[in-house]
Amino acid sequence: MLMPSAGKTGDLIMFPNLRGIRKSYVANLLDKVLLDNRVTQFALKWGVTSGRLRSTRVRMQPGNVYFFWGYRSVHANEPCDRDQIRATALFHYVNPHVNSRARRLISREALAD
Repeated sequence: MLMPSAGKTGDLIMFPNLRGIRKSYVANLLDKVLLDNRVTQFALKWGVTSGRLRSTRVRMQPGNVYFFWGYRSVHANEPCDRDQIRATALFHYVNPHVNSRARRLISREALAD
């Protein structure tokens, strides 16, 4: 991990374990559509920066390992200063919807394009 040591450092901002375990791939996909769009991202950013939404801020340090349940947590990194370099390795452990028929159908469609 490479992190800037001054200015905007790209801290991890999260709402831990806010989301439940989605029982189906379609529910998980709907959750992603609702969260990963410009309107929701703007609202979350505004809520955190204005102090209206209480989030957990993690100031990461190079060489440390951080574990969290990303499937259940809403999370993102703050931007870092443009003249700084920030690099992080991210590892996913399990895909809870690996056997989903809907996921396989969508994946086939994506591969056909």
